[in-house]
Amino acid sequence: ASALRADGGLTNVKYLQLDIEDQDSIKAFATKLKESHADGIDFLINNAGIAMQGFDASVVKTTLHCNYFGTLAATQLLLPHIKDGGRIVNVASTVGRLSSKYSSTIKSRFLEAKSHEEITALMQEFTSAVEKNSYKADWPGAAYAVSKA
Repeated sequence: ASALRADGGLTNVKYLQLDIEDQDSIKAFATKLKESHADGIDFLINNAGIAMQGFDASVVKTTLHCNYFGTLAATQLLLPHIKDGGRIVNVASTVGRLSSKYSSTIKSRFLEAKSHEEITALMQEFTSAVEKNSYKADWPGAAYAVSKA
C-alpha cells in the first residue's frame, strides 16, 4: 500500500483467497467479490497457472484443469459482474504461441474458434491424444504450452 500511496494510487487493496483449481473456492470468491463490489467490477485479470515437470496424461489433466478449465470457470462466474465497458485480461505466455509444433489443422482450429466450446473441444482432444499416445503428429509435447494457447 505504501508504494501505491507514493504514486498516488488506491491504497485500499484487499486480498480475497482463490484456489483456481477448486470449484467451491471459485464460487466463494465470486460471492465475496459480488458482496464487496455490489455495483460491479471494472476489470478481471486472469493470471493463474501452473507448469509441471514431466509430460504424461496426469500432467496434462492437472495442468489443463488449472490453467484452462479453472480460468474458464472463474471467468464465467465473474463475467456477469463486470461493468459495462469493463475488461477481461488473460495473461498468457509466449510458450503458448501456435508454433510449428502444432499441425496446420489444429492451429487453424484455434485461430478460427468462435466460442469457448470450440476451445474446450480442442483441450479435450489434446488430453485424449496424450492418453492414447497419438499426440505427436498434431500437438506439442508440453501441457503448459497447450493450456496457454
